[in-house]
Amino acid sequence: MNIYRTNRPFVKLFNAADAVDATEVLGIGFSRFVGDGTAQNGRLKVTREGETEPTWWVDQGSLTILTAEELKIEFPPIVDLEFYEDAALAARALSGVLDAGGMNVEYLLLLAWAESGWTNTDAQGRDGADADLAGPIGPYRFDGDVWSSLLKDKDYQEVLRGFGDSDRIKPQAQCFFAAALANRLQRALKSKIAGLDPPAWLLRLGHRIGKDAAVRFAQLADGDVVSKTVDDVRAVSAATVNANPKLFANKSDSTKSEVVAAIRAEFESGKRAVVKRLTDLVQLSSVDGIINGGSPDIRPGILGFLDFIGRYEAQGNYNAVVDRWKNENNPRLVAMSIAQVQAYQATLHGRDACGKYQIIKGTLGGNFAVAGLSQDRLFDADAQDQIGFYLLMTVRGGEAFLKSNRNEDQFKRFALAVAQEWAAMPVLEAMTGHRGVQLRRGDSYYSGTAGNKTRLPAEDFEAAIRKFMAET
Repeated sequence: MNIYRTNRPFVKLFNAADAVDATEVLGIGFSRFVGDGTAQNGRLKVTREGETEPTWWVDQGSLTILTAEELKIEFPPIVDLEFYEDAALAARALSGVLDAGGMNVEYLLLLAWAESGWTNTDAQGRDGADADLAGPIGPYRFDGDVWSSLLKDKDYQEVLRGFGDSDRIKPQAQCFFAAALANRLQRALKSKIAGLDPPAWLLRLGHRIGKDAAVRFAQLADGDVVSKTVDDVRAVSAATVNANPKLFANKSDSTKSEVVAAIRAEFESGKRAVVKRLTDLVQLSSVDGIINGGSPDIRPGILGFLDFIGRYEAQGNYNAVVDRWKNENNPRLVAMSIAQVQAYQATLHGRDACGKYQIIKGTLGGNFAVAGLSQDRLFDADAQDQIGFYLLMTVRGGEAFLKSNRNEDQFKRFALAVAQEWAAMPVLEAMTGHRGVQLRRGDSYYSGTAGNKTRLPAEDFEAAIRKFMAET
């Protein structure tokens, strides 16, 4: 059996040896595959390392067999700026998913500091072939069982698409999984405790002790010890207490308030690291809010609705290019001027959707100026939000809709207008779509064109619009 690594910046994965179109395209970075050397039509039959399915066919020129020396495990080091960007991307992608609650980069940075001091190692600090891969590893100290449970969780298949078991040593992947786990904790806590907006310290505790124990812990009074039973089950098991001496300094006699104080102390330490290393990037008000018991934020109103759209258009990634949601640096859109983005789009032969809102060349050219931007303005997050705002509120009638009486007919017209701007949003009723294609409720208005399809149920889209209405 051979172990291969990718040797191209973008590698196409085909589901058959003779398939014309790729099922998936891997972005920048290296991935590893396993295969027995079977080849057809110039493609190798492989699976991703650590997985037994699905089977992929990859052009032979895109893969290199690893030597015994190259097979040694090396954990990619954490680079502060890259780690911030990965955490920010993950926070944007998971914020508000399944209406669980907000997520922000500051929480993920503080969590990683509390777990590992921003190091990518195993629990003993090793980062090479001697590392304990069976135990907790990486900046968020994920163990294999929790990682696998998230991979298998259907609720997160879309946002974790493209990741596998072998990605557990990669900081970028860990950021996404930490955000997904926080989202799952938020859902569990909110469903069990009415009116609770889970504070950041409780999410951090849940990351360490699991969602069921976090739910029980949340129901304790401040002076209760963690060994107290909740619903006939000990709030935190003795094994969990003994495995986490920093959080439970008095072991089973630790009180809820003492555990919370320990977590806030971790966050204070993390704040010093964040301020020192990422001074101009983080929102210190968000850091302080988290330390003082706040919840990770979600943007409300118009920007919140744009975040919802961007999540399904491009996983919330301001650097996304069509078919490459996880792109960050090839090209780095947020560091390019609008003129440079337009020149880049001209090379893509119509497959030119760029950014968080997947803005095509014609839309960008026709709207950046009326949105108040110049060609030499960076195509950064603020500029993309400004263009998205203009498209939503002016081009697609959001402002007029909010000023109307918002009856059912106006609701449907606005929903259709949004679906006509963003292909990932579904139509709400059967109709004739783009180029005369007959649509059902839940289809993309552009079904049948360039592989466009919706990525969410019509009911979720309706709920997002009603949330937008309620907050504006």
